[in-house]
Amino acid sequence: MDVSRLKVAIPSYQITEENGPVAYAIAVEYGKLSWDVWRRYSQFAQLYRDLDRDGYCALPSLPGKTLAGAPYDPRLLADRRHRLQYFLL
Repeated sequence: MDVSRLKVAIPSYQITEENGPVAYAIAVEYGKLSWDVWRRYSQFAQLYRDLDRDGYCALPSLPGKTLAGAPYDPRLLADRRHRLQYFLL
């Protein structure tokens, strides 16, 4: 796989139900192929734990598990989205 052709972004998020968990859209492109998947923070955290366990020590840290104050504040959610995207890159 030529990773130079791989592009990953998290362009958006959505609250899955009233006061429910937040899901993040992950847009993936590889050459002419593209697809989107939705993932919750807990799935990012599991990926981090799995990679850390397998010795990938140069991982950037994840944003905190909880959003202090107002968990659905658009500014806080946008910041988390950016930080999760950085984690994937």
